[in-house]
Amino acid sequence: ATWVVMGPQPLRVLRCFISIPRQMGSAPSSPGLKNDRMKYMKQGFTLIELLIAIVIVAILAAIALPIYEHQIQESRRASAKSSLLDVAAAEEKYFSTNNTYTNSLANLGYAATANNTLDIPSATADYYQIQINAASNTSFTATATPVNAQATDDCGEYVVNAMGNQSVQAIATTPTPMPGNCW
Repeated sequence: ATWVVMGPQPLRVLRCFISIPRQMGSAPSSPGLKNDRMKYMKQGFTLIELLIAIVIVAILAAIALPIYEHQIQESRRASAKSSLLDVAAAEEKYFSTNNTYTNSLANLGYAATANNTLDIPSATADYYQIQINAASNTSFTATATPVNAQATDDCGEYVVNAMGNQSVQAIATTPTPMPGNCW
């Protein structure tokens, strides 16, 4: 077909066949074009656009969730360390008045439990258990052991003794703890 340009009429016909986009806000040249544009604008998202959005959200979640869990584990470790050092201070106070250390957390002013452990909870669950492993007239050793969801933490147990020495010990789930990065 040969087109002879004699004004806007042939261009209008050409737009109907190959759909040349017009500038937004320009007046439609025919009622059919306005209806076509309205149909296109009401179609919504394509499947590809939706899949791209889902992939982006999945990538962000894959990055953010492990970082979030790591920060939560760090805050639980800080709480356990603080509680363990409080137990050590209570042991020293007990020693200053009784001239001996004790294995019993009840003697240090903590609520008595059946297994003589102090549970370090968050709002919903316990994450560490503190216990006095060995106490004598001259020394004691207290340990914070990760339990429940915190048991998957790679940092092991935190140990304090009567000399004030603090160390990290490996447990079954953490064969090689990283003490510099953990406690």
